[in-house]
Amino acid sequence: MAQYDKKEVLERVEGKWIYVYSSLAPQLHTALSRIGRHVPCPKNNQGKTRFRLLPAVNETGAGFSNDGGVGIRGFISSGVDMLMWLNGWTFSETINKIGETLGLTPIHEKNQSGQASTKVINTENVVMHANAARFFGVLVEHGKARYEFKEDNDLSYYAKLKYASGFERLVWGVDIERALVDAGCEVEQEVTLINLGRQPVVLMVENRDSAGQVIGTSELHTHRNLWKAELKSQANTHKPVIDVPVAEVKQSNVSAQPMRAQVVKADQPSHKAAQKAVKVIPAAAVGHKAPATVDVPQNLRSPAVDLIVQRAEEYMKASAKAKVEAASKIERIWNETVPFPHELSYPMTQYLQNRSILCQGMRDAPDMRFHPALKYYDGEGQLKGTFPAIVCAIRDPKGQIVTLHRTYITKKGMKAAVGEAKKMMTVPEGMTVTGGAIRLGTPTDGILGLAEGLETAWSPARALKITTWCAVNANGLENFVVPDDVDVHTIIIWEDKDRSLRGEQAAQVAKAKLEAEGYNVFIMKPSSPIPPRAKGVDWNDVLVSQGILGFPSRSSVLRATAAKMTSSF
Repeated sequence: MAQYDKKEVLERVEGKWIYVYSSLAPQLHTALSRIGRHVPCPKNNQGKTRFRLLPAVNETGAGFSNDGGVGIRGFISSGVDMLMWLNGWTFSETINKIGETLGLTPIHEKNQSGQASTKVINTENVVMHANAARFFGVLVEHGKARYEFKEDNDLSYYAKLKYASGFERLVWGVDIERALVDAGCEVEQEVTLINLGRQPVVLMVENRDSAGQVIGTSELHTHRNLWKAELKSQANTHKPVIDVPVAEVKQSNVSAQPMRAQVVKADQPSHKAAQKAVKVIPAAAVGHKAPATVDVPQNLRSPAVDLIVQRAEEYMKASAKAKVEAASKIERIWNETVPFPHELSYPMTQYLQNRSILCQGMRDAPDMRFHPALKYYDGEGQLKGTFPAIVCAIRDPKGQIVTLHRTYITKKGMKAAVGEAKKMMTVPEGMTVTGGAIRLGTPTDGILGLAEGLETAWSPARALKITTWCAVNANGLENFVVPDDVDVHTIIIWEDKDRSLRGEQAAQVAKAKLEAEGYNVFIMKPSSPIPPRAKGVDWNDVLVSQGILGFPSRSSVLRATAAKMTSSF
């Protein structure tokens, strides 16, 4: 297979991942048709909610898998990693496959073609390749800094662009400074940066004497990556050749998805200017402009794929709007719920009793409430009816409600026959559920239980009278943070026994993290075998099938806890 330049491939594939996936990863067909929503795992077609492509997939290629052993705790941060995971390719194979698919020029052909020597520095005299890499967005900031803000790197120049989807990217190049000045570009203007490629140039350099004084200038013949900058008004006179979707969105502060070494973290001391405010696109501008054309090889284009790209952009706009409105919706729904028990909460009582969970002690869990008629919307945003629902607050480590978790049920206490009976509401902009949990009571005796699911968390509370909090899922368990105001020395993790081993992985990651923080940690794993056709066994399954006799005794747990504490001194 021909070899392609890695840097060129990674620059040119941005904004084209959906097209590349449609050609190189047919396993993603279902996920591409439902970007941002959960689908079966594309690698093994198992489960219903094992995988999803993130809304900014066309820019980054990113996705998330609930199966273990993928990315960092399930996060697949780039399209290259995605293709390597799905197809079993090496990094080099993946780069070359992408380069071939995009119709780029292989390295050996570039080396054979050569370039004529010239004294060109004016970019107007440079012939612009039809597929020149372009980066379009609002210019957030620019300046001179060491490359990637690393002290050991040489000085370079950067421009920080914010795309309409909210994704931010740093573009590096010494010549960017001249290009921005020549075009008269200023912060908060919409600009296009065009990489004209490596060109022979003549630079005027200062000649200094032994004392360091300038005594003249001379010509230096060298090569440099040249850039051209265009303001939006100028760019509109050319055929747009853009590497990212540019559909307008109502808010410009949409959370960006992580990308390799291109997004500046706010905690970098050498780059405090990253906190500058970004211009918000006026709401009146939404929907009044035709989407710009993305320069994609014709062999990758089709009406079906173009429609997927359009839907992805629409989903990103809807996601941005939902994040803005999330806080008010959370507050409204929480205020519509009633505390448990309540005269209206019979369906919730029945649901818990059907799972062998008694309701005593739930008065001490005010974060678990009941909604008599909560609206249910499907994955397409269509209202499918109203249902009774168990509504739980997910709090961050500081105790602030971040969002709500809903379990839709029937009036007779069965799980509602809807697409996703358990759903978490959108997390408001600027907040995160990472580290949080559903707090089902106050720990006593310095012991706190942790479990993935709500019913699983209530089961040891029922069997052993040990307060157990719900981490919502495996990722929540791995990232759980013990609040500072909770007096706890021992954590008991009630592990889910899954065929995929995801529950075991999450429990081990959480154990290692919490032990490093100084807590005594025990993992309790169900001994029951996984039934045929079942995904796994959790501790609520044990409670339903075996009752409290399927659990270790409270006294044995307390003795083990005491013994471990004694041995640690």
